[in-house]
Amino acid sequence: MILILNTFLIGISVQRREPVVVNASPHANHEEQFKNAGNQCVTRLGGLPSLVVAVLPGNAAEVYKAIK
Repeated sequence: MILILNTFLIGISVQRREPVVVNASPHANHEEQFKNAGNQCVTRLGGLPSLVVAVLPGNAAEVYKAIK
């Protein structure tokens, strides 16, 4: 995955090469979406993530404010 490869360029060490990836609606409840992603990590990897990356479209100022 390109995201994992690029993390090395900025000094972030990634232990698992296949992270949990969640595609979520920008219009849904953000808190619930993050809880769901965390639950998927616990189920699949046995624990919560230490880093969460949210990739947003360019016109997502409201979503950015909500999850920041």
